[in-house]
Amino acid sequence: MQTRIVHNWESQDEPEHLKTIRDRLFYNEQRLPRLLSLYLHLLDGQVIPSNDSQEQSELVLAGLVVKRRGRLQIKNQIYQEVFNRDWTEYQLQALRPYSQAFNAWLESEQSDESRLLRGKALSEAKNWAQGKSLSDLDYQFLAQSEESDRARIQQALELDKAQAVAKTATLQRRLLGVISLAFLIASSLGLTAFWQSRKASEQENEARKSEIKALISSSDAEFTAQQKLDALLSAIKAKRRLEALQTPDTALAQDVQRVLQQSIYWIHEKNRFSGHEGPVLGVDYRQDGQLIATASADSKVRLWKPDGTLVKTLANEGTLYEVEFHPDSSRPLLAVTKLNGKVCLWDYEAGKIIQSFQGHEGAVWDVDFSPDGNTLLTGSADQTLKLWQLDGTLLQTFTGHIEMVWDVDFSPDGQTIASAGFDATVKLWTLDGTVKRTFTEHTEDVWTVAFSPQGDLLASGEWTETVKLWTPDGTVVANLDGHTGGVDRLAFSPDGQTLGVVGKDQKVRLWRRDGRLAAIFPSHTAGVRDLAFSQTAARQVVSGAEDGTARLWQPTSPLVQEIPWDHKIWDIAFLSDSRHFLLEGQDGQAVLLDVQGNSLQQFTPTDNFSFFGFDVSPDGQLIATTSSDGTIQLWHPDGRSVQVLGKHDAQVWDAAFSPDGEWVVSVSDDKTVKIWRVDGTLVKTLTGHQGRVHRVVFHPDNQRFATTGADGTVKVWSRSGELLQSMEAHAGVVFGLAATADYIASASVDGTVKLWDWDGRLVHTLEDHNSGVVTVAFSPDGKMLASGSVDQTVKLWTVEGELAKTLYGFGGGVWSVKFSPDGKTLATGTDDHVLALWNVERVLNVDELTYACNWVRDYLRNNFEVEERDRSLCKRID
Repeated sequence: MQTRIVHNWESQDEPEHLKTIRDRLFYNEQRLPRLLSLYLHLLDGQVIPSNDSQEQSELVLAGLVVKRRGRLQIKNQIYQEVFNRDWTEYQLQALRPYSQAFNAWLESEQSDESRLLRGKALSEAKNWAQGKSLSDLDYQFLAQSEESDRARIQQALELDKAQAVAKTATLQRRLLGVISLAFLIASSLGLTAFWQSRKASEQENEARKSEIKALISSSDAEFTAQQKLDALLSAIKAKRRLEALQTPDTALAQDVQRVLQQSIYWIHEKNRFSGHEGPVLGVDYRQDGQLIATASADSKVRLWKPDGTLVKTLANEGTLYEVEFHPDSSRPLLAVTKLNGKVCLWDYEAGKIIQSFQGHEGAVWDVDFSPDGNTLLTGSADQTLKLWQLDGTLLQTFTGHIEMVWDVDFSPDGQTIASAGFDATVKLWTLDGTVKRTFTEHTEDVWTVAFSPQGDLLASGEWTETVKLWTPDGTVVANLDGHTGGVDRLAFSPDGQTLGVVGKDQKVRLWRRDGRLAAIFPSHTAGVRDLAFSQTAARQVVSGAEDGTARLWQPTSPLVQEIPWDHKIWDIAFLSDSRHFLLEGQDGQAVLLDVQGNSLQQFTPTDNFSFFGFDVSPDGQLIATTSSDGTIQLWHPDGRSVQVLGKHDAQVWDAAFSPDGEWVVSVSDDKTVKIWRVDGTLVKTLTGHQGRVHRVVFHPDNQRFATTGADGTVKVWSRSGELLQSMEAHAGVVFGLAATADYIASASVDGTVKLWDWDGRLVHTLEDHNSGVVTVAFSPDGKMLASGSVDQTVKLWTVEGELAKTLYGFGGGVWSVKFSPDGKTLATGTDDHVLALWNVERVLNVDELTYACNWVRDYLRNNFEVEERDRSLCKRID
């Protein structure tokens, strides 16, 4: 029957029915490419909401699709088999020669420039388009391709010109060297040849500089576009070219150092696996961490070592969707799902299929081995789950979903099965097919589901961007918001502390169990379809995407730990143990976190006011917060309020405990400074500032403190309230203030940091920021100073006034810098909602080029797309 209807339908279609559908579809040749492209998305399993567009109406009128539950769906299984992907792609290819690139560009929301046409392909496409009535998107695609191709040609010409000038100059220098030698021997004309040789050398040097500048620009652009592995490679190239310069160029060297530093600080993409000729739809990490599998729409499964070495390619037929290793790494078994309803079990060492599982009547979207590896679970578009023995024996069919089953997962003990369905439910099953529980909190199709390794949590994601965390009894414990496209897949880390989520928005997101975002990796250029965690101590993550690549991510860095936040970060304060700190953000609330980024306690101001600042007592037992309503409040670290210390007539910017912990000094918009005992007694109110007072810091001797603010002055007061010094410090508002036993540091919007002694003498003026400096902090030993600026940099200085290091790559102004009490960590808070914890010793001592080369070594050695001349970039760099 299948052979008669599906494979030979054109000769067997009596009376004509399928031909009628085809002819209706082909009726309007001008719109046919658009109709087929839309239909192809349905064949790929994409969810397309129904609407009244002309394209959808024509597909419905052709009889090929229907509208059900607000979605466009293929009318029946026979139509899907007859007008299948191969048939559709063949028709599209005949109509639109650039269909693959065009579809990939559309799926990237028209943002992936790598999918645009260039050169001969662009010329052929323009010739094909002549005289045809194309869609607006076709014309937009061709126009952008032309614009991109012109820019590419221009850039290539400039680079070729620079390289040609360099090459010509080198040849001239060599030739003139020979000539000059001959002339010097033969006559006194050698001097002329010498100057000509020198001019050629200068031309060569300038050409090399032009090439370095082009590489710097490329690195910056790639970094901004979140292509940080590419940015790092461009920075390495620039550094190696700089080393070959005959004449040093200080400004150029600083720019090269900047792009190299920002690239190593913020990179997480460790490797890239290229070679598939279609979207990568499934990925998995073998249990021992030694192999990665990728499955693609190009009908191939590829096996890789994590270093990028291609171990084996397993050729199949048709689109492959999901892939999973057997849980026992010593057994070379790999399960692969296909859209034709089959599942294949491969012996990947032998390179052959040892078992096929047939029984589903629709595409098989997911497969999962049981924890003991003895059975196999599948979920299908036919609305069922099936449980199989590895010899192909069907043990159980699970019915109960009323729409497609998109994802399945075993519980860690192997006794419960979870399924995600397009009927907006998550179901838990016993092995005999009984439904234990149905979760109905989702409102749209559920695409993915996973148990935590401990079995105490269940995660599910739907196509409308929502991810939910559940307890097994069906209680929702967290909603993970922030995805900007449908969620395709999710997976827990081996320790169960992290949940990885991927989807249509082209990002890999890692979430904590408490519902806070842990990391975002945005380098893919099309929707991400799958991810898997390494089960080894490396804790790496691999993802596969529609851009045809799989990427390997290293979530942690030895240099800096990033903690994404919900808001801009205004202030940070460490507790005395250096393991916990307070964070205050744009939302006006304060949160206590540990250095892993786990939220431990939240402090909320009363009556919808906002916190403006805080300080921690020397013994870590009290926290003082300042508020926009003018109050100063004391808290225990566990969140219990101790008392309201007192109040100003306007918002309070800052408060500081005395070194002995018995006093608190507060500063306010009301231009006053107030001294309090911790029992709430107001000791004195000080006046003298001519504007808002922003910051206050104590001298370690407990007898003096300094204040600063909008009037640009720094004032030193005795503990009793006597004004000891007043320094006309800056030409602008002062926001940052820090102190040691020897120095006071002030930071101003005039772009400078100034060091003073406590007697009011100016010791150093630090000038290297390009814009206002708003925060400053001393290291605990008093030997180093950190400053943060709206120029999006942090600078580390010695107290002798020398710049030790600049930290680049922040996505916004830096509003807070603080050293931990042990001096090992520098915390920075920025406009771009990122808290960064820097390893001070490693950042100061890292050799950037060596670090960069160690990071990219595997990629340079093994990736197919690396140019041969670049493979030796890091030669002799250890």
